Amino acid sequence: MLELIIALNLLRFVDEIDVDDCEHSNSDTQIPDICFRLGEKWYAIECKTPSTQDKEGLWGNIQKASLQINAYKKHPIEFGIPILSPRNTMLTQGLYNQIPYANYQLPLEEFSDRLNNMLKPLREKQFVDILNQDEHKKTTKGFGIFENVITKVHWGVNLFAVTNLKVCDFYPLGDSNPYADMTYKIIRELNHQIQRQNDFLYDWKTL
Repeated sequence: MLELIIALNLLRFVDEIDVDDCEHSNSDTQIPDICFRLGEKWYAIECKTPSTQDKEGLWGNIQKASLQINAYKKHPIEFGIPILSPRNTMLTQGLYNQIPYANYQLPLEEFSDRLNNMLKPLREKQFVDILNQDEHKKTTKGFGIFENVITKVHWGVNLFAVTNLKVCDFYPLGDSNPYADMTYKIIRELNHQIQRQNDFLYDWKTL
């Protein structure tokens, strides 16, 4: 599902897209989930959905995604972006609470704090050094993050709205990244398109 969400939102601003065949793929494939072209250049995204909170387990997903990106040969990619969508109860527990939040910023800030605390250890030097090795040369120095959180927010007297919070961002690892500018452009536009999903759904329902 994560690959589908990312690919559908990329479709709105890329020139060409090539998605791996998930029915005939497996965990050992050397093909990134998504490759896409912007102008004359190709880029790649490899998606992972780790359930662990452990830094070694999270790093293992990033490293595996990076190796898949760097082993790819079909398109001459400029670089690739690992994207994580962690799945564990620590991140979301209590956010869909019995008493609705006063506004959406409160659960979003709580969720962001939890996510940042979980990901912060990945900025340690040992992981940065690995990502700077030659076998990871076509991986941007960091990883993308995508999360989709359901919460409840007050909406009038004794009313609440079920609210869908979407988070799409980039977490840099280290101070040097030759792909930084283009990485941020891709992630920011991807985030922009993801945030527009509710508007598209609303328009569809009023046709």
